[in-house]
Amino acid sequence: MPILDKITAGDPEGVFTVVLLHGYGSNMHDLADLAPIFGPGVRVDCLQGPIGLEGDDSDCRAWYNLEFTPQGVRAKPSEAKAAADLIAAELDRNYADVALAGKLWLGGFSQGAMMSHAVLLRHPHLLRGIFGFSGRFMPEIFADAADLDLSGKSVFLSHGRQDAVIPFNFGEQLRDFYQRKGVDMAWSEDNSAHTISGKASQAAASFFAARR
Repeated sequence: MPILDKITAGDPEGVFTVVLLHGYGSNMHDLADLAPIFGPGVRVDCLQGPIGLEGDDSDCRAWYNLEFTPQGVRAKPSEAKAAADLIAAELDRNYADVALAGKLWLGGFSQGAMMSHAVLLRHPHLLRGIFGFSGRFMPEIFADAADLDLSGKSVFLSHGRQDAVIPFNFGEQLRDFYQRKGVDMAWSEDNSAHTISGKASQAAASFFAARR
């Protein structure tokens, strides 16, 4: 499996580690500004998607391909699952001790949020919890986790009601899934568009601080 590029935006010697995944068409630098919300003593690594949308050296990256059609955006669940397994392999290779200590978190925005959900559902032993900002509910991935025990996991979700890229109802579906699972969860919503709002950032910071 390929080794993913990354940058470290938080404390390199932090006891906790938060790994962040960017959205479709962005890159590993996009979420680096989120590092301060997790507080001191936290390593924040931002990974880069393996797919270059404009060539291998492109700064526009993705975790899996999307097809834009007149009927809407389409993705192959098999590609999304393979990408989640690639990320899980990276986590296992670089953060095994942190994961074993229960101090490894994963988060992302948009497509990166979808990857965070997929890794949690396919490789729950690696993660203490996830942050999902403006993610999409992918039925094929969540169906595989119908009987999965997520006790002891924590999930933070946020979504803007004015999101025209990934409609708000997808966020509600994610929220409802984790509520049915009885997961330790927090949900933040506001009137923002497809972005990580100030309210969402503050709510995520409070959520993490209470679980350190």
